Amino acid sequence: MGGEYEVIATVLYNEMLGSIPNFNRGAVVAMMMLIPSVLSIALLKYLERYNVRYTRISQIELKKNRMRDGVCAAGSSLIILSVLAVFAVIFVVPLVQEWPYQVSFTLEHVQAITGLALEEIVAFYETVASSRKTIVWIGGSLSRQTNGITTDRAIILMQALRDNLIGEGKGMLTFQSGKPGGGEELVDHFFGENNTPKMNFRRLRLAMEKKNLDILFLNSSYRRNPDALGVRKAIQKVPFVVHMGFFLDEESEVSTLFIPATFGPESQGCGYGNENQVAWREKIVQAPGSCVPAWQFYRDIGRKLDPERYP
Repeated sequence: MGGEYEVIATVLYNEMLGSIPNFNRGAVVAMMMLIPSVLSIALLKYLERYNVRYTRISQIELKKNRMRDGVCAAGSSLIILSVLAVFAVIFVVPLVQEWPYQVSFTLEHVQAITGLALEEIVAFYETVASSRKTIVWIGGSLSRQTNGITTDRAIILMQALRDNLIGEGKGMLTFQSGKPGGGEELVDHFFGENNTPKMNFRRLRLAMEKKNLDILFLNSSYRRNPDALGVRKAIQKVPFVVHMGFFLDEESEVSTLFIPATFGPESQGCGYGNENQVAWREKIVQAPGSCVPAWQFYRDIGRKLDPERYP
């Protein structure tokens, strides 16, 4: 930014976050940056006295004009396509040789990231494209991993192939921290307002305390909650609690049915590697008895409860 010319933004960055921070000088630069803001606010206050306010509001009905409407529609479409073209590159670049010089189709980049053979990738996308519904099971926060954003993009691309990128219950990925506003309004605008109450932990706990919950699938430790004792008492009010875990711990004590879970080497899928990355994990040993991965367990439960909704 600014080329070789030193601008105030880079000066502030170097002073506050550089290799040798100097917070005293950084504070001075930050204070200097406030001066234009103060001046602009003062100017706006001064210009407010010249504002014109209309006390009467009248409705004006625009006359139809095909020429005017056609030109405006073409201009608006051009602007929208220009904005969408910026995001379209995200989906095009992974599937070409070398952007923007060699734009021939290839799956080499997908192979390099996933470690899968070309035949497996093609078979996977054929399955996704032909299936009525695809469920992606994510058991942890991808945003904590060093290649989490890359994995998120791959999942979003897979959703786009099935035309279910956004919409209530259509699997649009969101982050609980730092999430920008306006997402719900965007979905409501295109797909209609959603009147189904969204579940969160406070609602779930209240339902358990009021004995309004008949069955609870406990797939994580309640001891992570600051009020672990209160959560335990709420769980004990549920008539039937199912817990899938590795050990006979506190969660199994409050459960009506305990189901042994599979360890990482006993199942195939994505896991977290030593370098805090999402990595593919092959199945090494056979799981004992009838143990199955968590995604398969909940998929089978969904098929039993509502076979029309779950694939």
